[in-house]
Amino acid sequence: MARVTVVVATYNRATVLSRTLRTLIAQSLQDWQAVVVGDACSDNTHDVIAALDDKRIQFVNLPERFGEQAGPNSVGMALASTPYVAFLNHDDYWLPNHLELALSSLEQCEADMYWAQAAFFTNRGQWKDRVLFCEVSKPDRSFHDLLAHKFFVAEPLSSWVSTKEALNRLGPMQLASETVLAPIVDYCMRAARLGLTVVNGQETTVLKDLVLYPSPAYENPADYAEEWVRSFEDGNTTAVLDQMEEDLWLARALNLERDTIHPSEVRENVSRADVFRETGINLAEMQTVAQNTPFLLLERTLVHRTQETIRTQPSISDMTSYARDIVTWTP
Repeated sequence: MARVTVVVATYNRATVLSRTLRTLIAQSLQDWQAVVVGDACSDNTHDVIAALDDKRIQFVNLPERFGEQAGPNSVGMALASTPYVAFLNHDDYWLPNHLELALSSLEQCEADMYWAQAAFFTNRGQWKDRVLFCEVSKPDRSFHDLLAHKFFVAEPLSSWVSTKEALNRLGPMQLASETVLAPIVDYCMRAARLGLTVVNGQETTVLKDLVLYPSPAYENPADYAEEWVRSFEDGNTTAVLDQMEEDLWLARALNLERDTIHPSEVRENVSRADVFRETGINLAEMQTVAQNTPFLLLERTLVHRTQETIRTQPSISDMTSYARDIVTWTP
């Protein structure tokens, strides 16, 4: 039986998804299984996955769309039958030692979750064939940081590897229509309240896509990423790591890194954090419910990513039941 299940949420990014899955196949730790959960994909995602010809990868395309990753990721983690669960966004990339380092760290530290160090890359102006590594994950991050810092402290989800037991305690992620917080922030706040522990990776094993182009954003051919993936498949990470170090030096000199805290809001956030820690009551969520704007976060997310809107979301439990009838794991 596999040691880790890799959950990949996707929506109509077949070409990019293929590259992403190739970095999974190139992992030094090969004892894995993967489930790609399509958010009602309408492109050739199925054909692209089939062309990889790896029976460890299963694909389930949900019949209804969530419009965000929290739904498909929750379905995927519910399907997992292994001691560990890893997440991989459909447009991010893993260095070959990612899973090996993650499982080793979890076992040595006896932690509930592992957050790998990620390098974030973005476009150089309007050039579609050139990118710049602009920042790396902050060291020694914790679940409690999400009580006072910006949401991206815990990103990307591609850096998360968890024990299945911890995910069972947490349950599914909240959908963006159910909370004013980014689902990843809400999940971290719940983990903090449960007293779960997280260990941070000490070397970069995740490449996080922050590339932004004028609409339509999905036309980016990402030839630079194809070069990265081929080097990983050849067992060579030197060129990518060298580029990363050079870019990061320049990014720091130009002050391109994002601030991870709202200085003017720390007092308010800490107060809300105290309330949540002691009572489990999310004051920000209560305020939004009172204002009757539950879909505000979901609409912002969709317009930013796919220039679409959505007004209803399916039930996570219903979509999980649907997926269970399709995904079957073999010994």
